Amino acid sequence: REWAQHGVWIQVTAGALCNRFGTKADYWAQRLVGDGLTHILASDAHDHRRRRPSLAAARQVAERLVGQTEANNLVVSRPQGILENQNPEALQAPAGLLGSVKSMTGRGQSNEQNQSGDFAAVA
Repeated sequence: REWAQHGVWIQVTAGALCNRFGTKADYWAQRLVGDGLTHILASDAHDHRRRRPSLAAARQVAERLVGQTEANNLVVSRPQGILENQNPEALQAPAGLLGSVKSMTGRGQSNEQNQSGDFAAVA
């Protein structure tokens, strides 16, 4: 929780949320998503046979835990924002983090665009 409150983005693997990696992984995945600390659900796809890139089942679990809007943020809105190089602060924070994100130094956070066009957090 503390890392997420300091601006670290949390990603949960879809397989963990769907109990594909055992009860401990399932417990923590559901807790991170259910507590509103997760920014992104990832497929963790390795190939088209063993670990397929499927988010549908995990999205359904997330929807039961946090509702339709946040489930969409986990698999569509925030990932799209990353692909479009949007400022992370411009994207909707997970419900468990609204109004509580601080910089890693605790002094507040702003984002500046560096020379390559990427955003970097600065204190």
